Amino acid sequence: MLNYRHRFRTFLLRLFPDEKSGDVNQIVKESVNVVQQYLVGKLILIGLLAITYSVGLGITGVSNFILVSILAALFSLIPYIGNIIGFGVALIFGYLTSGEMGVLIGIVITFTVAQFLESYVLQPFIIGDKVDVHPFFVILAVIVGNALWGIIGMILAIPVMGIITIVFLRVPALEPFGYLFSDKKADS
Repeated sequence: MLNYRHRFRTFLLRLFPDEKSGDVNQIVKESVNVVQQYLVGKLILIGLLAITYSVGLGITGVSNFILVSILAALFSLIPYIGNIIGFGVALIFGYLTSGEMGVLIGIVITFTVAQFLESYVLQPFIIGDKVDVHPFFVILAVIVGNALWGIIGMILAIPVMGIITIVFLRVPALEPFGYLFSDKKADS
């Protein structure tokens, strides 16, 4: 798709009349920016998760807690399933290195707190802010994406919702929906 991105852009410009080419070009530029901002937001989220996991796993007493934290945070790129894989890796490391029940309980508490923070605080506000989608619609988009397309739908839901919001904000008849989905404050 990256190889043919210019062809897709030309296709979109040819699809609409010449007087709309400026608007279409602007929407395409903003859509590309949304995807880039989504990736930046995901990197920030991974960094914050790695720090959260490191603190929790370090206090818990897991050896190689920094490595485990980074792996678990990277697995979070895959919504829900990645968090389960990261949790499993942490449990395995914790069990193999100490085998103590206290360490395993600490891992469970660390991941429970981190997942709560990620799902209900960090992802809606950090990612939603980067793609200009209201946090409620970020959560709703991930749920609908999962229902429609499974794991891939969850991964693509937020950038697609950001692009839909941009299009809705630029089309006069759909602008009220764009306002609803957007996280920007009202002018009036």
